[in-house]
Amino acid sequence: TLESDGFAPFSKNIKGLFKGFKTCLTDSNVDTLLLCYQIIIGSLPEILKDEELEYEFIQLIPIFIENLGSQKTVVRKSTHRCIASYFKLSLKLELVLNYIINVGLVHTRHRTRQHSMLVITALLSQKKSSI
Repeated sequence: TLESDGFAPFSKNIKGLFKGFKTCLTDSNVDTLLLCYQIIIGSLPEILKDEELEYEFIQLIPIFIENLGSQKTVVRKSTHRCIASYFKLSLKLELVLNYIINVGLVHTRHRTRQHSMLVITALLSQKKSSI
């Protein structure tokens, strides 16, 4: 349950917590954005224990894909690491690929499309090595 894990203080305001994550993930301050990724990646094992938390996490994936098109290499790498960490822990390749295909590959920004293709390649090779 939510009360038995590290999210207990937020159990009554999960949507508020993830709204805060959304705000931080779109922040123009790179340090804020990177810290948010660090917190999310560190929290993934707990997030995946609860359906409500995972649902809220999945709502962040379009923002991750948007961040793949960042001009900052460090943001793109952190985004990739977050997506790969989610896949590694959840093994929900189809869900992640659907978002990348339907959002990233058709994005208006060339860099987002380009890095979406790179993430697909990396996820497929990660899946192959986990078999």
